[in-house]
Amino acid sequence: MDREQFLEWLRIYRHDLMNDLQIVQGYASMGKHDKSTEKVNALIERLKQERLLQTLNCDAFVYWLLSTSLTEHDLNLTFSVDTPLTDVSALDELLTHDGQMIVEQLEAVVNEWTDVSMHVSIEGENALSIHYDLDLPKNDQQSLLNKVCFQGVWEHTEQHDHNLLLTIQYKESD
Repeated sequence: MDREQFLEWLRIYRHDLMNDLQIVQGYASMGKHDKSTEKVNALIERLKQERLLQTLNCDAFVYWLLSTSLTEHDLNLTFSVDTPLTDVSALDELLTHDGQMIVEQLEAVVNEWTDVSMHVSIEGENALSIHYDLDLPKNDQQSLLNKVCFQGVWEHTEQHDHNLLLTIQYKESD
């Protein structure tokens, strides 16, 4: 990453953070302390999730996930981390490939990109599971399923009217 790109991402990140803080300030000034507290707690949780993501020691995957969430404005990308694992660096290339591939395939099949959001849940005790939870119209789901090809083990798929859940599992080689 070059200096200009880094500074642009920092500007976007700071802009988003300032928006959140201005909302908190607005609620507080109107005496809506419950709403203000709720927004502060959500912000704290988001920062906690960013910290937990970085403890996975998967630099390329962390870079991809954070940069995509900052720069893909039409894709509402969020994530959560719930694993005691702290060094999955051996999986970094696989995780990054699969994350990039699903976003690329989404761009290829989705007609109305503004309706798409994706939550990436990172979980697991002994092996790492990634759940891609997509708010995606039913007519785009099958097209996406026909195009994706994961390097991890495709464990589970659930389809609903406006929701698609894909679970991929990754294990380090012994």
